Amino acid sequence: MGILNISDIKPGMKIAAPVLNQKGLLLLPEGTTLTEKHFFILESWGITEANIDGVSTSGNKLDISMLDPAAVNALNNNLQRRFPDTKESDVMSEILRITRKIKLDEMLLKLAKKKSIDTKNI
Repeated sequence: MGILNISDIKPGMKIAAPVLNQKGLLLLPEGTTLTEKHFFILESWGITEANIDGVSTSGNKLDISMLDPAAVNALNNNLQRRFPDTKESDVMSEILRITRKIKLDEMLLKLAKKKSIDTKNI
């Protein structure tokens, strides 16, 4: 299983983990074989990625688990202070998610440069 951007997912692929909206409500259960109807649902709810069965995103790819846990916690705490009420707004929740992803990618790039790791897989 691996997380793919919605634009990379095709009909017939199978969901490896439940897809939830920003408030934690189930949109698609694990094991769902995707159809065009499902893409409409995902787009309507602003879902940008999903965990897909049979797809590997590992290998040489840098992973968040390679980062210092204290640095990740500090980032999460900082973002929670800047975005305190995201549960009330789907838009703010998505902005928080995107901001966190960008910041984690920046941290991974720094780590890659420090360790001379190929960054094309980030």
